[in-house]
Amino acid sequence: MEGITRHSIHTIAQDLGYKILEQPISRDQLYIADEVFVCGTAAECIGLSEIDFRKIGDGRSGRITREIQNVYHDAIRGKIKKYEDWCDYVG
Repeated sequence: MEGITRHSIHTIAQDLGYKILEQPISRDQLYIADEVFVCGTAAECIGLSEIDFRKIGDGRSGRITREIQNVYHDAIRGKIKKYEDWCDYVG
């Protein structure tokens, strides 16, 4: 789905040097992934430890997920000048 959070995560991932490829994937591909994260307005960006009771990777958020999470959290709090225009400050 389109959305501001998704767009922000895509931008951050690309800025960090990750290639974004959008295509349908099967559950089997999710089950064998090293890491999986989801994003949205309420969730922001969170790593999944399991899907359908199957452990993903080692069952913890992976390095890439944590890297993107950290930049996203700093960006939405106005701590990164590059993304400062994403924020509206309330005085």
